[in-house]
Amino acid sequence: MSRIKYLFFFFFFLCAFSIVVSAQEELDLSYYFPNEVFDASITSPKEGIGFTPGEWHVSHDRLVSYMYKLAEESPRVSLIPYAKSHEGRQLLALVISSEDNQKNLETLKQQHLDFASGKIKSLSDRIPTVLYQGYSVHGNESSGANAAVLYAYY
Repeated sequence: MSRIKYLFFFFFFLCAFSIVVSAQEELDLSYYFPNEVFDASITSPKEGIGFTPGEWHVSHDRLVSYMYKLAEESPRVSLIPYAKSHEGRQLLALVISSEDNQKNLETLKQQHLDFASGKIKSLSDRIPTVLYQGYSVHGNESSGANAAVLYAYY
């Protein structure tokens, strides 16, 4: 290859790299949550994992660390370790609900189990709906880890 071709590829690489870097520097939470105001006492994703989700892949250790941080800081969040992966990584259920529901998780769980088993025929209006959302159930799914951080913070 001639020097001109090398110079062209080098210039192209520098341009592409500078576009990627400048795009990452501009990314903040307003991209995901325009016009949202968050509780300043809760650690933001950028503070918790070291970058805004979407800039880089969120590794499992950073994801778990951030979820523990949210559970420490918010009375609306609790964390339930339930298993370990084949590689020994901790698997967690993050429960997000009102403070009152957090205080009564075992009772609410039993009420839902009683309904599911047919012991009770209907759930009263006082029993909250449970929504399970699984993020990154396979280790190579990067979008789920990024989405989980944003969803939990929101």
